[in-house]
Amino acid sequence: MNSYERALDFITGGPEKRKKKIKAEIEYLQKKIAEHFNLSPSILTERKRPKEYVLPRQIAMFLSKEITGYYFKQIGECFSRDHTTIIHAYYKIKDQIEKDSSFKQKITQLSYLIQEHLKKFKNEKLQG
Repeated sequence: MNSYERALDFITGGPEKRKKKIKAEIEYLQKKIAEHFNLSPSILTERKRPKEYVLPRQIAMFLSKEITGYYFKQIGECFSRDHTTIIHAYYKIKDQIEKDSSFKQKITQLSYLIQEHLKKFKNEKLQG
């Protein structure tokens, strides 16, 4: 554990509380992204790899990293994947964004919507 993680544990109340927070935020992101693609959230974490679920899953992994800034390993745990899978998905979507302006616009819009939902989610958790 590095000094940043120790400080974070001190502020947030310990590693278990921090893990629960990370899991709750990523699961909320998964839920909203699944809704956007008219999928069940469980599709994003299943081990199955049907072609029609690959892109939504990779987008969910990419946005989880972009929006939360959590470590690839932490995100991987929430997707039942190894951190290298999250890294692959992240750079695959990032490359696609750089090559395709239409795709970039869609991801930017989805990111904005997800961030707005996440703000509401965090506010509700703080008040509740």
